[in-house]
Amino acid sequence: MKAGRSGRSGGCRCRRRLEEYAGRGRNPCHADEGGEARAERPGPRPDPARGRSPRSSGEHPDTRFIIDHLGILQPRVPPAPPQPWAELPKVLQLARRANAVIKVSGACTLSREPYPFPDIWDPLARVFDAWGFDRCLWGTDWTRAFAVVNYEQAVVPFLKTDRLSDTERAMLMGGACAKAYRWSPKKG
Repeated sequence: MKAGRSGRSGGCRCRRRLEEYAGRGRNPCHADEGGEARAERPGPRPDPARGRSPRSSGEHPDTRFIIDHLGILQPRVPPAPPQPWAELPKVLQLARRANAVIKVSGACTLSREPYPFPDIWDPLARVFDAWGFDRCLWGTDWTRAFAVVNYEQAVVPFLKTDRLSDTERAMLMGGACAKAYRWSPKKG
């Protein structure tokens, strides 16, 4: 996978810091078959001075790895690439790592069809099957992808699709995130 652009959102902190390293053809903020991934909890972090990042989440079983943007390079402007899901098999292999979760963010940017992006659901079904809904964290990625989709266009397909049950939707759109970050809202 190729390096993405430097972004301003919190999910892109690693990319900004490691822009020089990522320019070598691999983005340590995303995971690939080589297992490069962003660590969200204390533990090994990519070290641009040494040109090394953890090769796999298997080397660091006590570190939670959060794979951003489905682990797939996503466009900042339309159109989607000719084969937007070409790297999906590598992403699915990473699901074997119990200490990794995946952000299902920016999925609509990978659509080759107009809103409501019906062609995203078959590849996403493969992600959900491999990772399980309890390890899939949904996000719009709207701040990065605003030239491709607006906020409403990034949210509504997930709210209205008949491809998700109410239970799956609740886990995908909040429950898995709360679980991954060990967070629960305090009640009044």
